[in-house]
Amino acid sequence: MLFVVYAIFISAAAFGLNAFFNLGLALEFWLLYALALSLGYVGFGLRIVNEWERRPVLRLGKYSATTGPGLVWADPVLHTFLDAVPVCDQVTQLEVPNVQTKDNVPISFKLVLTTRVSATRVRDYIVKVSSGLSATMSRTISSVTECIGKNDLDSILHSRDTLSTQVQAILQDKVKEWGIEITAIELTDIKITDVSIEQAIAMKARARKEADAELARAEAQKQIAIKLREAAEQFTDATWRLKNLETLVELCRSAQNNTIMVPSDLLQALQGMRNLAPEGLREA
Repeated sequence: MLFVVYAIFISAAAFGLNAFFNLGLALEFWLLYALALSLGYVGFGLRIVNEWERRPVLRLGKYSATTGPGLVWADPVLHTFLDAVPVCDQVTQLEVPNVQTKDNVPISFKLVLTTRVSATRVRDYIVKVSSGLSATMSRTISSVTECIGKNDLDSILHSRDTLSTQVQAILQDKVKEWGIEITAIELTDIKITDVSIEQAIAMKARARKEADAELARAEAQKQIAIKLREAAEQFTDATWRLKNLETLVELCRSAQNNTIMVPSDLLQALQGMRNLAPEGLREA
């Protein structure tokens, strides 16, 4: 279209100058006129397409070809260049405000979607959908809502990768006819929108942690009791007496006053150890 306007302008200017200066139909005039039209014909048909883009071309309103990358040319009279289509990865972040899980817990989350237009299927992207990115976002939200409705909150929180893979598979089936590839989907920043449900879940988690701590403490005490019993079986009377003396020494070190109540059996144990000592030490 631009070339047609250009050709009309050049023709009007050329014939206007010819009439004004009365040049006649000289050969030089026609050569300059043909050169101007040729340069315009070639120049208006040239385009530079970047490496990460492809440029669709229409021929009289019908899809003709996908051009690029590099320097490309198309007949400016019969062909029309459309806007460039990026074929590199495009990352889009969506915020989904309120979705119900399988166990009726309302959650909100952020969805990071990575898409790419297939370089070999640009025609499908142009012809089969009016706004590929917007349509993909709409189908993404519907696919995520469908998958979350089939899973409870625990599975969503603990199996995000599995859920993302499921959403990606469902979404890929929905948009593959448009020439769009879903390269990655990530669910982030999952939050419970109902405060009362969030508090109930927090209390449940706290109770579960406390129960686990009690079980661990009981198991540790069980192991201590078993070890003490095994040690007690190895003790003799003399060993027990030495243990009592060791306990008395520890009491003396830790006591804050000078009065210590000593059991009578401990005194008997000391007397028994005196009897077991050699005669020289016994007199000392």
